[in-house]
Order: sequence, then structure tokens, then C-alpha cells
Amino acid sequence: MKPCDYKSLVDKNIQKSYKKANKGQEAKINKDAKAIAEELDLSDRVETMAKRNAFITLKDHKPNFNNAPTCRLINPTKSEIGRISKEILQTIVKSVAASTNVNLWRSTQSGLEWFNKTLPFYEARKRTILRTREEQPPTKHHQTNPREYKSKAVEHLV
Repeated sequence: MKPCDYKSLVDKNIQKSYKKANKGQEAKINKDAKAIAEELDLSDRVETMAKRNAFITLKDHKPNFNNAPTCRLINPTKSEIGRISKEILQTIVKSVAASTNVNLWRSTQSGLEWFNKTLPFYEARKRTILRTREEQPPTKHHQTNPREYKSKAVEHLV
């Protein structure tokens, strides 16, 4: 592909997805993001939006690629608002988990550690239940035929 064809495809896809903004828009976005980051104590970890050129990837598996190439626009210029959203969501999840006493594992390792800690308790409980069942004499309804038991229960009601 010739460089001029590539540039025209990039421009065409940018104009299809975005509209032109005035010069102060970028400064306003950075200013708003900075205020939010400072409010959440993330200002040391969040950077301003960097200017990067957009690029495209050609969808060469599409039909009629040679005559009408289609592509996907990749825009690497993004603010780091995702980190801010993640921080807000983490605080909400922590407060809900604390108020509902729900086990919340942030990784597979922490889930496995909890399971390995509680497994001996459940195994001991299971052994205790089985032992008490073995020690208890069978009840009367276990010794009789289920049909007889049902008829005796009906007689009791009458």
C-alpha cells in the first residue's frame, strides 16, 4: 500500500468516527481528569493525555478487500480515566463486601488459601456427623416398610 493511500484511509476512518474539536477541548479534558485524580488521591499515578497518532489495521480477510479495503481504527490517545473508574469501583465493592460479610477473593491464590483453611473444619464436621449417625440406634420408621409407615401415620391422624 502506498503511503498516500494509507493516509487517506486513516483520515477517512477518523472522520467517520470522530468530529473535530476546538483547541481548548484537550486542555479541558486534562483539567477535569486532574481534578478527579486529585480528589481520589491518584494524581501521582495518573498522567495527562498524551498526543499519539492514530493508525489502522486492514481487515484483509473481508470479501472484496482488493477493491474496497476495510480497516479498524486504533486510537492510542486516551485519558487514564479507566484507572480512576477502577478505584471508585474498588471502594464500592469493598464497602458492599464488608457490609454483607461475603467472601471476596481478588485472586485465585487467595481463594485457594481460604479453601485450604476451611477444608479441615468441614472434613472434621463431616466425620462428626457420620460418627453420630453410626452411634445412634435406628429409628422406628427405618425398621418398617414405607407403606406400613404411611398407613400408621394416617392412623395417627384419624
